[in-house]
Amino acid sequence: MSYSKSALAGVLAGLLSGIVIGLLYVVALSGFVAELTVELAKLISSAYDVPYEIVYDQLSGTLSIVNVIAPLAYPLQYALIGAVFGLLQHYLMTRLRMKLIASTLLTGVLFTLLLGLIPLITIHYFGGPLLAVVIEKMSPSIYLYSSLPGILYTLFLGIVRCVRGPWSKVLEARPSTY
Repeated sequence: MSYSKSALAGVLAGLLSGIVIGLLYVVALSGFVAELTVELAKLISSAYDVPYEIVYDQLSGTLSIVNVIAPLAYPLQYALIGAVFGLLQHYLMTRLRMKLIASTLLTGVLFTLLLGLIPLITIHYFGGPLLAVVIEKMSPSIYLYSSLPGILYTLFLGIVRCVRGPWSKVLEARPSTY
């Protein structure tokens, strides 16, 4: 498989994981975001001596826009990131001579670490009090939510690359002219 086909497999895996994450956001996290808005509004209004109602109105207005955009943005975002990690997976297979499953798993581990866990740990240790509230509110589950995109990407990349399906016609299509 060529680099372009590997990038396409990564785009497909990223698109699928983005759709699942977008649906998860709508179903599970939008209620949490509403609760978190109240907590953040209390913290900001007490820290900066601003009336609670003003802060809450501004936060809820902004988050209502985010609630509309986020489910649509996740598939696009993860498709673009998936292309890069699809190329990485192909590089691991060709240059380092790794097997398909090993390169897929290593790509998924790097995805999870670089885009999920390392930023979360960095924010946890160097973030301000607002981020501490978010992390405390979601305490153990925040690590699951942060690593879930990488886990889903690894799963979908493994399915796209190892299982024959309707996507195989696109990924393994022969050129029209030789």
